[in-house]
Amino acid sequence: MNTQADPQPDEFVTLIGAGAVGLNLAGRLASHGTPVRLFTRRPKVAEQITHEGLRLIDPATQDETMARVEPTADLKAAVAPGGGPVIICARTGETEELARKIHAIAPQARVASAQNDVDNEGILARSFEHVAGIVVRQTCTLQDSRTVLATGKGRIVIGDHPDGFGSLSAELADRFESAGFDVGRSHHISSDKWLKLIYNCLSAVNALIRKADHRQAAFVEIKIRLIQEAQAALELGGLDPRSCDGRDRSSHEEISRLRQALVDGTSGRDLPLYNACWVALQDPNRPLEADRYHERIIDMAEQYELPSPSHRVLRDAVTRARLERTGPECLKASDVLNEIERLSSVRP
Repeated sequence: MNTQADPQPDEFVTLIGAGAVGLNLAGRLASHGTPVRLFTRRPKVAEQITHEGLRLIDPATQDETMARVEPTADLKAAVAPGGGPVIICARTGETEELARKIHAIAPQARVASAQNDVDNEGILARSFEHVAGIVVRQTCTLQDSRTVLATGKGRIVIGDHPDGFGSLSAELADRFESAGFDVGRSHHISSDKWLKLIYNCLSAVNALIRKADHRQAAFVEIKIRLIQEAQAALELGGLDPRSCDGRDRSSHEEISRLRQALVDGTSGRDLPLYNACWVALQDPNRPLEADRYHERIIDMAEQYELPSPSHRVLRDAVTRARLERTGPECLKASDVLNEIERLSSVRP
């Protein structure tokens, strides 16, 4: 055995979480030469990936890539002291527990959050000195436990928490760029995270409203109102959701794009690729995070006495669909917009 060819511990990147984002990032990095460890809580999944590898499919082109990683259901094996960067891809509600467990194993670990929402980096920073934030702008969907669908090359934005761009961010940016991602290097990662949160608030309306309505004016109007309400609340909160390099659309640019898409007839998606909210509504065993995004905007709007009827309606609708197990694509765009209008007319 040629041990000189074996990767050293600090050459590995460890991905925590074998959901769609975790598999996609792990597969892309590994297929372009980065040694990858992948932690999953499910031993059977780790065993399957060990024997069969990861499978990445681009639905737009049907291009397929196979990748080999080192999967494990043992957290100690995944984040052994002296290893390379650790990227958290688990759902938001697991961050605090994972930070505690990883710190007990490797207190000097360098960690990054590739999760949605905006507070995961702060949670990690209570346990670790070096923390980075990662914005993943590529819709990914699990086809099965070792196969992920992801369209295009993908966009990654990376920066230090709370700000700056140090060695951890630089290392990860270089690795993702080598893996073919369009990489943005941010010195104010919270601004990029807040911008992504605004767009995450569109997940529920995309998942809940039946596909036939996605080219209707009511569908586009709901999305515009969600963006406008979020932007107004964030501005009063002194937050600045923006792209680090101008390559991700601002909220105003997104509204213009949506209006033009309605005119062009391109506001609907033809590809068979569904967001995490769609998958969670279809499968009650999958976590639902879309309600949290709306809650964050509603709470901020309340603080500044702003109305947020569209976020309230979508939060209630996605929660109800989850509880009643009605599945995705269960609502008409006109009905949802009518409910937003009704709530808008109600005076406190």
